[in-house]
Amino acid sequence: MGNIIQNDQFKKGLQELLQNKKFKRTLKIIYKENKNQILSVQSCQIFDNEFSIEQRLEQRKGMHFIFEHNCKILLDVTERQRYFDSCTICNKKLKFDRNLNFCSICKQETTFQLAYCLAVKIIDQISEDNQATYRAIMFEEAAKYLGISAKDFSNMSLDSQNNYFININEQKSHIVHSLTLESNPNKKNLVIQRILA
Repeated sequence: MGNIIQNDQFKKGLQELLQNKKFKRTLKIIYKENKNQILSVQSCQIFDNEFSIEQRLEQRKGMHFIFEHNCKILLDVTERQRYFDSCTICNKKLKFDRNLNFCSICKQETTFQLAYCLAVKIIDQISEDNQATYRAIMFEEAAKYLGISAKDFSNMSLDSQNNYFININEQKSHIVHSLTLESNPNKKNLVIQRILA
């Protein structure tokens, strides 16, 4: 498709996005790169984002629902609970009693594995000032986002874990991600089900 500067679809989409200041819009670009250099734009789409997270939560107050939203992710370095023992069958937290091989949730003999339970802040990019912050929990997606398994991460010292978080925040906290979020009225935090982009 040619160099990004010469790509007409990209330039047209960007111009349209910048001219429309009244509505919040997202420009989604799929591109090819080599050694962090953009070679070509494969597609360019504009999405209208009508509601902020606050508006979505207000519209469906008291309801359990799942939605996609554009947010930045900021790891919480102060949060100490980062992983837990989960059942390898149902992935729920194991409550160890007398029997270490039985899951009380799925009612089966099981083994356990370390799984992430990361508290993060998500910054709503559709809010009035792009600064509205919400607390969210990341489970399975955390390993992909951090680039390290919960087991390997747990073997690091607390200082090393904190430094790892700081480095990830420096590398990724400016990136706007398309997230699949879950809101459950019985839980105080949103859950990041998937990081789509």
